[in-house]
Amino acid sequence: MFRNLFKNRASTKYPIGLGMSELPKSIYKGKQPITSKDFKVYVNDHFASKIKEIGFKGRDFNYYREQEDYIECVNFWTYKVGGAIQVDLMIKFKGIKYPNEETEIKPRFVKQENSEFIRRLSPHKILDNNMNVWFWIFNEKPEKNIETVNDIWKLFESCGMDFFNEFKNHQEYVRNVDTKKYMNFPDFYTKRISGKFEIGVVYFLFKYWSKYGDNSKATEFAKRGIEIATEKEYLEYKTEFEKQINI
Repeated sequence: MFRNLFKNRASTKYPIGLGMSELPKSIYKGKQPITSKDFKVYVNDHFASKIKEIGFKGRDFNYYREQEDYIECVNFWTYKVGGAIQVDLMIKFKGIKYPNEETEIKPRFVKQENSEFIRRLSPHKILDNNMNVWFWIFNEKPEKNIETVNDIWKLFESCGMDFFNEFKNHQEYVRNVDTKKYMNFPDFYTKRISGKFEIGVVYFLFKYWSKYGDNSKATEFAKRGIEIATEKEYLEYKTEFEKQINI
């Protein structure tokens, strides 16, 4: 079964720590104890130094580390009314540019909306949509915010690094995906925000295998791409797929 590929990750137990899956009602009411800008100070003082020791660059709410074939990214983002923060882990492959991108995305500009793979930092098992909800709450006491940032680091050090380590053998990881089950691949996030999720996933798989020399796989996904590239806005995608088939 396809999800057996992720059996070990799904069954891994991580400490719950200080985070929570539901926001307290106080988050929705009145002024928050500190601002997101205030919380960046704690992140820079107690998270940035640790993650830089293992090769990441960045500051504030954005960090990245370059591997030979891809970029690993960590992005903190605050809840819409403030008072709480979540953390996303992202993988962006190098050398793969989409039709709507003039240039390849630089490491420091990798975000949720332009990553190929994403997972929310959470101690829970994988959900069907892969986007576990896990919040850390701001506090008016400095020592409590320091504890919170240290808790984020502990979870990142365990399950966050587990996620990144899966891509060390990324060809084996991606080879499990075929044209019948690519939409069930739990980590894909390509173009979800822009409303081009499926075409983005197929295009990524087509370009991925083109880059790594598997012409059969590239053609397989190019054919699937032509089948779904039926809207005018997908013309550039379709053109690229047709080039592959006509090689």
